[in-house]
Amino acid sequence: MAWTAALLLSCAPGPLWVAVAGDGSLRLYTPDLTSAVDVDLAGALLDGEQLVQVVAGSDGSSLHLVAASDSGGAVITLRRRDGHALARTPLAGTPTVAAMHPDGHSLIVAVTSRTAETQERSTVLFLPLDGARSPAAAELCEGRPRAMVPSRALDRLYVACEDGEIAEIDLVLRVRIRTAPLGERCGPVGAGISANGTLVYVLCRDTGTLLYLDRARLTLFDSMPIGPRPSSLALTPGRRRAVVTLTGADEIAIVNLRGRGVTDRIAFGAPTASVVSGDGRWAYVLGGEGVLRIDLSRSLVLARPGPPTAAGLAVWPGHSSPIMRW
Repeated sequence: MAWTAALLLSCAPGPLWVAVAGDGSLRLYTPDLTSAVDVDLAGALLDGEQLVQVVAGSDGSSLHLVAASDSGGAVITLRRRDGHALARTPLAGTPTVAAMHPDGHSLIVAVTSRTAETQERSTVLFLPLDGARSPAAAELCEGRPRAMVPSRALDRLYVACEDGEIAEIDLVLRVRIRTAPLGERCGPVGAGISANGTLVYVLCRDTGTLLYLDRARLTLFDSMPIGPRPSSLALTPGRRRAVVTLTGADEIAIVNLRGRGVTDRIAFGAPTASVVSGDGRWAYVLGGEGVLRIDLSRSLVLARPGPPTAAGLAVWPGHSSPIMRW
């Protein structure tokens, strides 16, 4: 199985574009970050809306901007080549985190809202992109959702919330199956699933640790210290390594998930977001100094362009893009 996975990854396509989005503009880079095209988002984002996340469309021809406002939020779908707004979908709540559904036909968005008793309530929304299915929603936890990871092989979605709980969602039935405690001091900022599906990883901001959860029981199996105030987690396609941004240390940690150790640390000012290309060779990190491109085969920094004012980062194809399925 190991040599089969290695062969498939060797045939995987490299990144075709990298998107960096802010509240007022969208910058589309070539994979080597040597050139870029700027798209004005003034007509896409309304006054008072702030960008939460940018998600690459399943076929690479579109981008989905997840924006929040005082009254709730919206998902704005843009045509990638010219930034033309194709659709705007209002959200019944304030979005906090989003991901593409493994089938490529729906966008998954976690939102929070307040009940009449002013209690906070979180829900995960399934927004169809092709009209083939109707929208759906499932209850999550009481705190704000901060990290999520869907699994096509398991038909499951795992969402970690600020209240110290993780929720398991059935992606087929689109209902919550169970919740389990993470720990009150976690403060989740990233999540992932191991290659064999037995472990769920949760990155904790407050403790600076990476949790290893037994997926069958959703109980703590192991943990590993990473560094102060981590802010994002991106796994390689083989799920053997991860890229972790450490805002509190102004550095990026390359983590060996199986060996449970940090293999390299790269200095970079105020890193906030990270993504890994579909072939597993390149990592892109967004921070106060701009966008960083890292060759993961040698842990070398290959580009460092000027700093854009941005809040969202996406690469296509990523390891979860439909083009990456064989």
